[in-house]
Amino acid sequence: MKLFSLKTNPAIKQTDVKNAFRMLCKEYGEKDNLIHRSRIKEILEEIGLDATEITALVGQLDQDISKDGFLNFEDFVDRQFV
Repeated sequence: MKLFSLKTNPAIKQTDVKNAFRMLCKEYGEKDNLIHRSRIKEILEEIGLDATEITALVGQLDQDISKDGFLNFEDFVDRQFV
């Protein structure tokens, strides 16, 4: 399962992905351009993924998540569209 291959789908726009992350961050009071690993897991649970799928997807983000558990989604999304 590889969720984070955004540029291969022409229907997905870089700006739309960033805006979706921004909305989630504001809704939950996260820091600007950052979303916490625990919130990412919650979102994946909310959309119906099971624990194995969540572990696999969040594992793809581990290299991008800081020691304090935050993902800088601006940097992450930019790298996905290169």
